[in-house]
Amino acid sequence: MIENITDNDKINEILLKVTNICKLKGLSKETIKAYTYWIKKFLEFCIISSLTPSISTVISYFLTKDNLAYNSMRQRYAAIKFLFTYIYNQKQFNVQVPNVKRPKQIPKVIDKSKIIQRSSSKRQATKTNSKSYR
Repeated sequence: MIENITDNDKINEILLKVTNICKLKGLSKETIKAYTYWIKKFLEFCIISSLTPSISTVISYFLTKDNLAYNSMRQRYAAIKFLFTYIYNQKQFNVQVPNVKRPKQIPKVIDKSKIIQRSSSKRQATKTNSKSYR
């Protein structure tokens, strides 16, 4: 049973558990830092909204407009999945959250003349440097 989060002491207790489990699993310091950040944000959302952490709360949380980048959205999802899987012992975390799509970019193509210009300038620099060492 998941209990209601009411204060920062409970959040800190959960974050300490998250940190310890992450260390036991051999996750990097950066991953631990990211997970604790996103889990703290989620738990604060639960306090502000007066909601108990649950799948429906996760969906509500993901529907808030944060204007996050693609990788941040994926990282947030992974952190909250970690919370429910390892802290709340819910083996099935089936939340279908639409991912932010990466914006399509036009491939950057270099003009053939610029390639020739760059390669010739590098050759000149190499010749100049080799003469100065003699």
